[in-house]
Amino acid sequence: NVEFPNNLKVGQTLKDANLKMTLNMSGIKMNMTMDMLNRTVDAKESVTTTAGTFDCFVLSYDTEMKMGMKMNFKNKEWIAKGVGVVKSENYNKKGKLMGYSELTSFTK
Repeated sequence: NVEFPNNLKVGQTLKDANLKMTLNMSGIKMNMTMDMLNRTVDAKESVTTTAGTFDCFVLSYDTEMKMGMKMNFKNKEWIAKGVGVVKSENYNKKGKLMGYSELTSFTK
């Protein structure tokens, strides 16, 4: 249920999204839900990684994840048309960077 319209614009508000997964960890099944709330298109930036340089829209949103316990954090993603997520960052409630990912290779 995660929608990325083809015509993203800075300042645009996107629909909330929801992911539901069942994880099998050593024979134990666990259900996980993740709500992506308050999704907005904040900027347009050029991002360079080892995979190349990409013109990206910067999206931010709040995440509420439930897997036995509930966790809340903030996300920021750089999305390139025809590529997808080029870079992402996750922050805790206090704004401290918890983790990030970057695209390292890409074949057209």
